[in-house]
Amino acid sequence: MRSKLIVLLTVITLLIVSAVPSFATGSSSMETRVEHFPDGSYAIITIEEEPNITPFATAKSKTVQTTYEYYNVQGKHAWDFILKGTFSYDQKTAKATAASTSYKIYVDGWKCTSRDSWTTGATAKGTGTFKYLTMTKNVELGLKCSPSGTVTAV
Repeated sequence: MRSKLIVLLTVITLLIVSAVPSFATGSSSMETRVEHFPDGSYAIITIEEEPNITPFATAKSKTVQTTYEYYNVQGKHAWDFILKGTFSYDQKTAKATAASTSYKIYVDGWKCTSRDSWTTGATAKGTGTFKYLTMTKNVELGLKCSPSGTVTAV
């Protein structure tokens, strides 16, 4: 009797695991674009979605990160500015529930002099100011979530 129960529980577990959608397996999606500046410097902007592991919930949530990688005129990776947004959605509405910014400096002399983040409706936004000697670079990043859970740059 006990062995039949174990087999039954094993079969039920396998059925549940096989019903979990592919997005719950830990993979993430990524989108990339490049922005060129007149002085020869450029930025690579990526949007990466963290895996969502709420396959059976009515209201879903997801966290998405966009990274602005700045490369100087010599082509050196100088710094990153990162906006992370968390969103809830249910096929009818979407809402940004959190936003935060961070940064990384790779070339000595660059400094982040200010940064901020906020949410409004279904949008998470962040701004940052970076300085090197007399040069200033201002960055504004935004992410917007649709009711179906699609997150795009704004």
